[in-house]
Amino acid sequence: MKRTVLGVVTAVLALTSTASVVHAQNPMTFGIAAGASIPMGDLGDVVGTGFHGMATLGFMPSMLPFGMRVDGMYNSLGAKDDVGDFTLKIIGVTANGVFAMPGMMASPYLIGGLGFYNSDFDVAGTESSSDFGINVGLGAKFSLSGFGTFAEVRYHNIFTEDESTQFLPITFGIMF
Repeated sequence: MKRTVLGVVTAVLALTSTASVVHAQNPMTFGIAAGASIPMGDLGDVVGTGFHGMATLGFMPSMLPFGMRVDGMYNSLGAKDDVGDFTLKIIGVTANGVFAMPGMMASPYLIGGLGFYNSDFDVAGTESSSDFGINVGLGAKFSLSGFGTFAEVRYHNIFTEDESTQFLPITFGIMF
């Protein structure tokens, strides 16, 4: 009887330790996120706080603090009441470097990179523009059972024709 219990306990410990090692060795992550988009600078005079959705694909080697992440995002910001009736839609794809710092309950990280953005004011006679930009921010990852969550804030600066378009998304997401 003691041998059977010892064998079962050993098998369970071996399986759980193997599962955690396999999970730790998987450097690829996929995530979905959403949050508030806050206009900055002159853009804040025209549009108010809106929302955004994001899909992300990351690569973070297990033994290094550096990784990469590609994000696709959709932002929607509505016009302020005294300006008119339109919606600013910004669709972007960013390629980012990630520097993860060690943490106990939460793992903080720095993120930044280059992006390509399409801005459309959704007003008759207005054309959309496609421009390059940069982004930089900070965040933290939190582990839950089977997946992780993250919270981050990033500053985006799009190099538009007349002047830069700037906004600050505050994001909460789930990583698989």
